[in-house]
Amino acid sequence: MRQHSPPGAGRTRLPWWGAALPVLAFTLLLALLLGGSEAGAAQQAESPAGEVIAAVLERVANALLG
Repeated sequence: MRQHSPPGAGRTRLPWWGAALPVLAFTLLLALLLGGSEAGAAQQAESPAGEVIAAVLERVANALLG
């Protein structure tokens, strides 16, 4: 015997911030990537880990921007 779920039980509504927060986070991270070349003070004190992170971010930016 199959039990039927009540109408509308499978539907969930996404709150406005559920869509807005990922878009905002992506926009802010993209702005950091594009504006990161102006940070001269950060480039003076690079560590080996910083160089790896910078290389990864550069590859991601190149992949996104073509």
